[in-house]
Amino acid sequence: MTDERLISLLKQANVLLDQYEKNSLNGADITPAQSHMLHYLLTFPDQAFSATDIRLKTGVSKAAISSSLKGLKQNGYLTIQAVPKDERKKRITLTPKAIRVRQLMDEYLKQRRDCLCRGISPEELKTIEDGLAKIVRNMK
Repeated sequence: MTDERLISLLKQANVLLDQYEKNSLNGADITPAQSHMLHYLLTFPDQAFSATDIRLKTGVSKAAISSSLKGLKQNGYLTIQAVPKDERKKRITLTPKAIRVRQLMDEYLKQRRDCLCRGISPEELKTIEDGLAKIVRNMK
């Protein structure tokens, strides 16, 4: 495979994933980026975070993190409070609304995975994951 073909396929996959997520979340009060952030936060519901912590764990830019958190707060999914002993960190508390959508998010993520991985064996998925992880490491 040529470099151009690989880049083209990665870009196509990214565009199609974005379209899939926008269509799937159409009518919801949450964007795809906010959905990713909320899913991440639901994994650690009682933890205090800083934007840097989240950036290092997710690879998402600080600006995108701030935007997602702001939108989630405005839509009632979380509250944000300063941590007294460390002003860089914020205690992000999920609201009952966020907890209620957890099951819906799990179902959405399962549907997305089923769509993305249709016809791909577990061994092939592992190879794809390993290859993409190497690409990410190489690009850093």
